[in-house]
Amino acid sequence: MAISYSHRLDPYERINDTFKQFFRQAFEDNKQFLKLDSVADVCNWYQKTNEFTQAARGGKRSVAEYVANKITEKLLKDVDTYYLKNLLNLIGYKTKFKDGAVEIDFQTELASVRLYTKFINEVNQDDICSITLKFSLNMITFISNLCIKYTQNIRAIEIERLGIDLGLVLDKLAIWYKGAMERELSLDVPINLAHKKYEIKDIILL
Repeated sequence: MAISYSHRLDPYERINDTFKQFFRQAFEDNKQFLKLDSVADVCNWYQKTNEFTQAARGGKRSVAEYVANKITEKLLKDVDTYYLKNLLNLIGYKTKFKDGAVEIDFQTELASVRLYTKFINEVNQDDICSITLKFSLNMITFISNLCIKYTQNIRAIEIERLGIDLGLVLDKLAIWYKGAMERELSLDVPINLAHKKYEIKDIILL
């Protein structure tokens, strides 16, 4: 899937938007995910809150969409900075950031990232239960036609095509009740939530 943007957009915003689209696809309207008892419990918790009532007022957003958006927001915070940091480290390793350095085509697979989202059920300002969703995010990066340039000592990394292959898996669930130890709920098999390839064209990183 190729993503087209106006070049006026911040390049880091373009990468962030790619992850946002991916996570939304993984959770919104994902019937297998939404049918999980733990996810249904979280939806029931939110449906009773003023937070959801205010957010849904005047719109058609369902509680499932609302919870999916909450998960997306949390995962974005965890993965966005990690990806950019590792992307720049990779480019530095390949080019040493030398002026005029060129790389035609290369790819790398980043270590699988462990992510989680915790939801807490609160009654009368007292935590009584929590559900934690634990994920693995696999990322492969493809880069075509990269060039390092310096102008007045300001470095620019020009990339003609940045490809990102993403795969998200729900590995485990954990539940905690007040007065008890947290326990993991086993899945018969990990749930593959989404797998998609993206391409961002003509990006410049500073």
